[in-house]
Amino acid sequence: ELLEPAPGLTKAERDGVLRWFADYLRCMTTDANGIEEREAKNNHGTCWVTQVAAFARLTGDEERLAFCRGRFKTVLVPNQVAADGSFPLETARTKPYGYSLFNLDAMATAAWLLSTPGEDLWRFDLPDGRGLRRAVAERHGLLDLEVSCDAAVFNTLLVFNRHELKEAEELLRAARFFLGGERRRD
Repeated sequence: ELLEPAPGLTKAERDGVLRWFADYLRCMTTDANGIEEREAKNNHGTCWVTQVAAFARLTGDEERLAFCRGRFKTVLVPNQVAADGSFPLETARTKPYGYSLFNLDAMATAAWLLSTPGEDLWRFDLPDGRGLRRAVAERHGLLDLEVSCDAAVFNTLLVFNRHELKEAEELLRAARFFLGGERRRD
């Protein structure tokens, strides 16, 4: 998405960058160190999914994107999000608030990268209600994310997308996405 319109890159350079990320992605998913990170129960496992999702999306690796979507639903949310929306494995660490926010940021980024028009991971909840929305609600003290609270939405978006969202129109579009009113367009 970002490489295609980059006027400073030749086709050969662009192809080289894509090859490098494809090789790195292969390493992350087959090397013992990558597998160890994937299997980590805390934010390390979340960050593995987020990175693999980003690199798979960049390189067009649909198989790994599907794997990450499944892992989000069957591993990350069930094993990391508590009934109250907290991250117990992060709150047990030396800097619980920082680690919890970091994990929430990575999980939200993964949901954004992995969501499709037919599968909205932001709205994915387990039967008991655990999911990303509950984690955000716990962090911001919100009872119902369906009711927009401008300050909470703005702060949440800054955490999730501080590097990407720079203009008011983009912020509003992202807020509508996170609150369920607009879907990503790919």
